[in-house]
Amino acid sequence: MKKTMSKIWNISVYVLFAISVLLAFSVFWMISTWPGLHMDELVFHLVQGVSGAGENMVADYVIKAVLPSILGICLLVFFFYRTKKNDHEKKIITAGLSAAILLIAAA
Repeated sequence: MKKTMSKIWNISVYVLFAISVLLAFSVFWMISTWPGLHMDELVFHLVQGVSGAGENMVADYVIKAVLPSILGICLLVFFFYRTKKNDHEKKIITAGLSAAILLIAAA
């Protein structure tokens, strides 16, 4: 039972981390792509979808948001498997990696 709860906990950490990292990089990409727009205009662009967007904008999003998110998730999985038994180290690694990713995304 304890092993099952541990697996569920790890999977939920991965999923929440992935969503939050992708969201952080997406927000910073959106703000850097459209710096002069107000929030209602940004929401309008998000609601419209990618049908009118150029290929450069989609490629820019993939390079500046999706790839760094995948890299961050891979780093988290790597460090989690390196510290299989120590939950305290996992918490420290998750917090440190989250802070590092936010700093990188903001740069």
